Amino acid sequence: MNRFAIGLLPAVALVLVAFAAWLAWSALASLVVISLELLFRRGLVWHEALWLVVPAALLINLLVYKMVVTAPTYVLAFPAFGLFNLGFRIVASETLLHEPIRRGSLAAVVLLGLAIGIGHWWR
Repeated sequence: MNRFAIGLLPAVALVLVAFAAWLAWSALASLVVISLELLFRRGLVWHEALWLVVPAALLINLLVYKMVVTAPTYVLAFPAFGLFNLGFRIVASETLLHEPIRRGSLAAVVLLGLAIGIGHWWR
């Protein structure tokens, strides 16, 4: 199940490319952020792994830049980024860290999804 969940995340990001490029950039940025977060939770020390942390930080900056530039509005880009962060964090917590999912996290996912939907409809 863990390998399936890990393999599914990039596939979801690739499907988003066909839907909207800014959502794909947002998903890829969130995937890199959550991957680094998982490594830190498992004991990675940043100054001992600069060979990994510095390129990952540069990649995150590039992906966030691409997300903001291709998004229809600046305000719509960051709720999508937050939604993907929460979604990937929930998947990682459940499958890799075996931590329970809190109700607040699920409520945040619903509210962020609602904010993105309203923002898209309101345009």
